[in-house]
Amino acid sequence: MITPISSPQAESINPKACGHYVVWHRSVNGDDEVFIYDITTAQTLRITDSDNDDRYATVCGSNIAWECRADTTQIRLAERTVCMSKMSAGIDGNCQVDFNDFAAWAAQWMTCDLQPPDACWK
Repeated sequence: MITPISSPQAESINPKACGHYVVWHRSVNGDDEVFIYDITTAQTLRITDSDNDDRYATVCGSNIAWECRADTTQIRLAERTVCMSKMSAGIDGNCQVDFNDFAAWAAQWMTCDLQPPDACWK
């Protein structure tokens, strides 16, 4: 099965795959930027967003490395954390169930938005 993972409107260059990830670069408003696709979640994320040309990315495990061309050519490295599953109690979507989620839940405790209002608490 072939699954398209990048936009057909822009040329995606130099794809590299490792484990559950695929990385590549493409031109965005005249600058090359690095993208990653997570096979397990089917999500594409933009890794870089700069005025530099970021290209020739590679990925291994949770590490992503790429070439950054500014005044000089540099190699940059980023670590990508991975959310293994969507957590129903994780209200804020950060893949952690913590006090912020509890506070959001508690702020709505005992509220009712049913119409008509007299349908609440029956």
